[in-house]
Order: sequence, then C-alpha cells, then structure tokens
Amino acid sequence: MSKAKLNRRLSAMDAAFLYTEHPTAPMHIGGVDVLDGPMSLTRFRDELDAKLAFIPRYRQRLILAPLNIGHPTWEDDPKFDIKNHVVGVTLPSPGTEEQLKKTASKLFEGMLDRDKPLWKIYLLDGLKDGRSALVSLVHHCMVDGVSGAELLSVILDPSPTPQTFEKQPFEPVPIPEPGKLFVEAVWDTLGEQIDNWSEMQRSMLRMARTIRAGQALPLVRELPGLFRDFAKPVKKLPFNSRNFSGKRKLSWSSVSFAEARAIRGQCGGTVNDVVLAALGGAVRRYMESHNLKTHKQNLRVMVPVSLRSEDQRGSMGNQVSMLPVDVPLGFKDPVKRLQAITERTTILKKARTAEGLNLMMHLWQGAPPAMQALLGAAVFAPSVQTVLGVALFSPGLHMVCTNVPGPQIPLYSQGRKVLAHYPLLPVAPGMGLNLGVFSYNHRIHFGLIADANVAPDVDKFNHFLDQSFVELRKAAGVEELEPIEIRHTRLKRKTAAPAKKPKTAENGRVSRKRNPAAPAGEAVPETA
Repeated sequence: MSKAKLNRRLSAMDAAFLYTEHPTAPMHIGGVDVLDGPMSLTRFRDELDAKLAFIPRYRQRLILAPLNIGHPTWEDDPKFDIKNHVVGVTLPSPGTEEQLKKTASKLFEGMLDRDKPLWKIYLLDGLKDGRSALVSLVHHCMVDGVSGAELLSVILDPSPTPQTFEKQPFEPVPIPEPGKLFVEAVWDTLGEQIDNWSEMQRSMLRMARTIRAGQALPLVRELPGLFRDFAKPVKKLPFNSRNFSGKRKLSWSSVSFAEARAIRGQCGGTVNDVVLAALGGAVRRYMESHNLKTHKQNLRVMVPVSLRSEDQRGSMGNQVSMLPVDVPLGFKDPVKRLQAITERTTILKKARTAEGLNLMMHLWQGAPPAMQALLGAAVFAPSVQTVLGVALFSPGLHMVCTNVPGPQIPLYSQGRKVLAHYPLLPVAPGMGLNLGVFSYNHRIHFGLIADANVAPDVDKFNHFLDQSFVELRKAAGVEELEPIEIRHTRLKRKTAAPAKKPKTAENGRVSRKRNPAAPAGEAVPETA
C-alpha cells in the first residue's frame, strides 16, 4: 500500500466543484455499501484511522487564498479527529431497505463542514437480517470517480482476514501565515497559467499533427456539428426543473455484468452503450408515465471520461473530460436504440470530442481564480437567474451518467463481505436526477439520486431501469444468467441458477478482451 501523489493547491477543475456548491446542491459524491453482517464502530474507526497515513488528504482541510488570488490549498488539519468523520447511526426497527434508503437520503443532504476535511462515513446498524451499511460522502473537489474507486482498496480489504496496520503519529504541518499564503498563491497562479497555456499549445500541436497525418478526417467532419449540437438548449424533461428543495431521494438496483457483456457480444458496441440503452428505455417509460411524447426526443447524457494516465494512478483530484451522448427515446425496439447509441459514441470517439472539450476547459482555466470563484457563486444568485433567465439556464444536458470500473473481487470490512456498492452523484438545479454506475464483483450497480421536489418518484424510475435492462436482454437473445428482482423490496437476491456461458455467432463465446473502441478511464470495464 503506497501513499497517494498529492497536489497542494486545487486545480481549476477541482475548484469549480467548490465554487458552484450551494446548500441545496452540495457537491459531494459517495455511495452506499451493504455488508453481510454487523460491524463494530470503534474497530472501524481505529482501523481506518491507522490507514489514513496512506491517504493523507483525508486529514487535510481547505484554506482559502487571500482575496482569492489563487485557488485554495490543502493544509493539515491540526484539530483532526476521526470521530468527526466516522459516525454511527442505528436504523429504526425492523431495518428494511426502504428505511435504509430514507436514512441514506437524509445523510446525503447538505454541505460538508468546510472547517474540517471534506469527507464523512456513516456506519449504519440495525438492518434486517443482521446486516450493516456504510454511507460515504467525499467532496468532488477531492476526488473524481476513478480516484474515488481506487480509495476503496484502502478503506476496504481484499480479504476477510486483512493485514493490520499500526497507527502512526500524526504531526500536522502548521498552516502558513496569511502573508505567506498570498505570496505562494501569486506564484502558483502564475505557474498554473503558464502550464495551462503550454498544455493548450501541446494539445493544438497534437491536433495539427493528426491533421497532417491524414488521420483527422472524422474530427474535421464531425466536430463542428457536435459542438453546434451541444451548444443548443435541449427540451426539458420532467427532472430538469430548477425548483430545488435540497432534500434527496435515493434508489438503487443491480444487474448481471455477464449479461451486459453478452448483450454487447450479440449487438456490438460497449458495455457503456448497453447501460445507456437501458437508461434510455427507462427515461422513455418515465416520460410515458408522465403523459409526455417521446417521438423525435433525445436524452442528452453527460458521460465523464477519465484523462488519468497510468502514471497518475493513485493521484487525487479531478482529471476528466466528458462525452455528451444523445440517446434517442423514439425507438421502441431496444436493440435499435442500442445500435443508434453505438453509432453516436463511435463518432464522438473518432472525433476526439473528449479531447476537444478538454481543450475548451483550458480556456476557463485561464481566467483569474477570483473571477472563477465569482462566476461559480453567481450560478445560484436569484438576480443572475432573473436577468439571464433561459439564455443561461436552459439545460444543455438532461442528466449525468458516470460509469466507473470497480474491483471484480469481493471486498470486506472486519471480515464482513460487501454485498453491493451503490454509487451516488451530486444533483443540481437543471439536472435533478442522475445515475451512478459501478461494476463490482461481477455485478453492475446502479445508484439513482434525485432532488425530492424534482423527481419524488425515483423508485418508479428505478423500476423502469430494471425493466428496460430485462427488455434489452431478451431482445438481444441473451439468456438470463442471474434472476433479477424487478421490484427490489429487499436487499437479499434470489439464489441464482448455475451460470451458463453466453454464446455469440462468431466464436461461440463472449470475448473477454477489452473493446478497443471503449473510452478509457471512467467507463464500465469490458472485462471481469
């Protein structure tokens, strides 16, 4: 276990999650882990406290630069106390799944205390059948989906009998005086501007070399149209209201990873495309339940794509771009919907859309940090909303669907097996319903989060998502490998029949090689 590589000062992308945060729209990510037995709160605290030497960011708090001359820095918290960050909660009897959802929804509300390190874990006991759960919150300025998933290997154990660690003494580095913070911020900001400008030039040079090599025809042909489409406001869907309450409603489920791969094997595309096709089917059903037409209607999904290179594994912060994927809702045939999505994502990859949008992000990063902070805070100002109205706040996106690869082996804590990990994302006015996807131990786990005022029927949407996946599996001619309970009234799954290997017409079995067309990084992995 090695220490993470850390930057002291927030990047512009990290800071953006801080600047745009609001009490009704906190910017932490996290998840709900369900374990197959009870756990000791004291032991969990002590074991995690001993591991914090390997993730020192978790004992650091944010310090603002004077006059916002630079982005905030991470400094050791001299008052750090693990008891402020690991808290026990007991569910009311009988500890049903619905009670777990309601409690986790409440715990996920509100902003984390910025005077302390920006994370918190709740250990819930009292679940039915003697189980327990972990509800984790980590601010998005600390981690993205990939770096957050890597932290699971530190917080949880790969074996029921884990290695033990002796707690090391914590000797915090003193927080610099304001004068020193100001001087450091000036120099760091100057260096960041130079680095940002240099990276922009390198990106443009790489693009020019690609064009010269004759490999950029898809880029030249498709990118202008893609940017034009992305700039257009999209028609609002029921969950795109800005009437936020700040209250949260959660729902979750899981499907077989092997079945998703088998669908991909029969129909083409990637497992990501399969997930998006199921999501499109769920939105179609959801709109029909609200008496809305789906003909010629698209769902525009922001799919984060990691730009983290291999040598950056273990580093924290955000290193992502995104693919704006249009999912057609007019197709009743789920296979045709999947094929349309595959065609769209293939174009986006060939056109290097993620790299192009990342280049645009460099323009934002070139603005002075004080201006970035002001613009971020202005997003929620009523006067700004009144003046700019639809021109600023018509959503260019309907929802976020972030797909993160997790370990395909079971994880443990205190010898208790983690049965499921349901990822949770932030929601914000204009996008009041988002979907997190996490592959773990041969299952794909869906975590739905909604503002309670915008999408109070998120359980209905979850039900539609399960139905849509089953519909797609049947249409693709893939046999059921693991029974799925469409209405998840309890956490315990039915006992699955012995799995049979799915077959394809080409080679008689599903390929276990990664699809080279799949986006790197924050994507559901193509292999177990």
